[in-house]
Amino acid sequence: MAVSEIWGKHRNPSQDGILLEFMRKHPDMARNFTRGDRVAVSAAWADLAVKLNSVGPPIKNADEWRNVWKDWKLAIKKKITHNKRESKATGGGPFNQVALNPTEEEIAQLCHMFEAVDGVAGARTFGILLPNNEKENAVEEEAVEVNICGTTDKR
Repeated sequence: MAVSEIWGKHRNPSQDGILLEFMRKHPDMARNFTRGDRVAVSAAWADLAVKLNSVGPPIKNADEWRNVWKDWKLAIKKKITHNKRESKATGGGPFNQVALNPTEEEIAQLCHMFEAVDGVAGARTFGILLPNNEKENAVEEEAVEVNICGTTDKR
């Protein structure tokens, strides 16, 4: 008996469509940036739970559906992070990127996951920008020298 038969699925394809359509209409809830009336947000999740349960199984309460959405986003973000890590790999080994399906791609766009993983293009960084040779000198100044006795002295 497979694990999925014991535990069941988190959602079915009909529920995926309903959940995605709801999040398109409520992008702040999709990103969990809900300000203001918590009662209204909870009521919206409760209404969504009723709609999702009407095409179930699985049947869940509003908090469990919220966790399903959170877990789905986390799985997509892990794929994006894995792909970025693979694109920066130095070689030696097979190409190992994971493809996102169209639904996952849309969720990633909706929740701004690519910006979260890659950073915002053109954004300014904090700190003092040093030319390359000054960066190397700064690193050398902080280098630690180990002497024969095994103690360390900072330069």
